[in-house]
Amino acid sequence: MKPNKLVCLLAGLLVFAFCALSFPCAGAEDNACSLTLQCTYEDGGSKTALAGDTYSIAKIASARVTGAEGKPLLQYTLLPAYQSFDCDWGALTSMQLREKAMAIYEAVEKSKDYLASQTTDAKGTLVFDKLEAGMYLVVRTGAVNSSYRFEPYLISVPQVTAGQLTYAVVSEPKFSADKPVTPEKPEGGKLPQTGQLIWPIFLLGGLGALLIPIGLIRMRAEKKHERTR
Repeated sequence: MKPNKLVCLLAGLLVFAFCALSFPCAGAEDNACSLTLQCTYEDGGSKTALAGDTYSIAKIASARVTGAEGKPLLQYTLLPAYQSFDCDWGALTSMQLREKAMAIYEAVEKSKDYLASQTTDAKGTLVFDKLEAGMYLVVRTGAVNSSYRFEPYLISVPQVTAGQLTYAVVSEPKFSADKPVTPEKPEGGKLPQTGQLIWPIFLLGGLGALLIPIGLIRMRAEKKHERTR
């Protein structure tokens, strides 16, 4: 092989290697992304698996990986239906991201633009696989465990963690639940009766007992006075 052809071949291999390292989620790997939801409610150290609930995802934006090896970055391009929600995603606080998710949720609900739906198994787990790189809105569309409240949220697939791309993303949604209020037992084991006071009963009873002999004395005095007329 002539030296100039060898140089061209080596240069081509270097360019190919650079592109492969700089854009690891391009091409065929777009379909290698997945999102796993682990839906459990934890309280006091014990976990409750929320089985039988249905979750749906809607794709909000496509994602492109940029940057050199070891410092990957994700750039989002919102789909036409959601371009009005575009912003500097990296600058949002957790509260602002939550508000953004609720606003996008209203738009998704109107169009029912859901990409896929899955139901949690006995362990509260489900998997969305063969996803393209992008930003997704996660919504609970069927609730068996309705007493555990859930809010729609946005999540990126893949994600950048410690300078590395994670294609198999695992998410643990947050749930909240109202705790039942246990009424306090009064002292002596007797329940108080609202609006009932005991002391007037004793007072009235005492007055009644005092008035009876007074009335009898007055009746006798009147009869004696009539006899002496």
